Amino acid sequence: MKVEFTELAQQTLISQKAYLVSTGARSPGNASEHLKELVKHIIEQLGAFPELGPASRQLLELGVARYREYLHKGYRIFYEYEPAGSTVTVHAILRQNQDVQLQLFELLILRP
Repeated sequence: MKVEFTELAQQTLISQKAYLVSTGARSPGNASEHLKELVKHIIEQLGAFPELGPASRQLLELGVARYREYLHKGYRIFYEYEPAGSTVTVHAILRQNQDVQLQLFELLILRP
């Protein structure tokens, strides 16, 4: 199965790198390598097992039922998969402790 990353997913990866560097958790080069490994894992796992993640409970509470959520090593991967289709679309990659509503507001409303 093909795995695609939306522009928003790419923006959230950039945000994750900035967070890792700004908190001193990783150097810029190490943060990039860490996130490349995360992306590789996402492609391998969701490409092979697109139904791996259940519907996102937090997004269901907001009335949004079409997104699944896959948890991996402290990250929440929000994605979409149609059983009849051949593509998994990754929409966002957040840390597990990030507030989804706040993060999506910041990404979609506050950023031009």
